[in-house]
Amino acid sequence: MTEIKWMTVGIPVPQGSKRHVGNGIMIEQSAGLPAWRNQLIYDIQKAARGVKFDGGVNVTLDFRFPRLKSHYRTGQYAHLLKDDAPTYKISRPDIDKIIRAVMDAMTYSGVIKDDANCYLIMSRKMYCNDKEQPGVFGIISDTQSCDNI
Repeated sequence: MTEIKWMTVGIPVPQGSKRHVGNGIMIEQSAGLPAWRNQLIYDIQKAARGVKFDGGVNVTLDFRFPRLKSHYRTGQYAHLLKDDAPTYKISRPDIDKIIRAVMDAMTYSGVIKDDANCYLIMSRKMYCNDKEQPGVFGIISDTQSCDNI
């Protein structure tokens, strides 16, 4: 079994639709996508240390987002989370679009042959805990088992 783990720090950026600007030129809707994708490619290549997957892979992606100010108490307890502060992020960006940005970065990095080779993706969007930075923690594995589902 081969496994690559990496962390990319930053606010995850979705890869959505492209916009036609004329003369057959298409650009990404999200202005922050190129920088996010470049950081993903760098971090994935660094973690892979030359490892490349030619066959099927499964991918685990754990996206972390900064907490909102409304998740915290006020006054002298402003550093504490409210009891009802959510764990999971159920608002934008769409999970499929942030997954798409990471999968394309894995392909562009050369670590996987094509994102079509991925047969299993496990992913979640969560808010950061106290000592966590926003970003994505990823695992690429060539394990051929889906027993952990």
